[in-house]
Formats: sequence, structure tokens, C-alpha cells
Amino acid sequence: MPQNQALTAILLIVALAILILYLLRRRKRKSSGG
Repeated sequence: MPQNQALTAILLIVALAILILYLLRRRKRKSSGG
């Protein structure tokens, strides 16, 4: 099923995007709060 491969690729891209956004948000906010 080629659709399964596409789904895996999409999930990987989404996970990477979330990670990048998370890191950007952390870098933007220079606060040492829990």
C-alpha cells in the first residue's frame, strides 16, 4: 500500500515541524520557568 508510506512521511514531517516550533518557542522566550 503506497498510502501507508505517504502517511508515514506526513507523520514524520509533522513531528519535525512540531519539534522545530517547540525549539523556536523556547528560544524566543528567555525565561527559566518550569
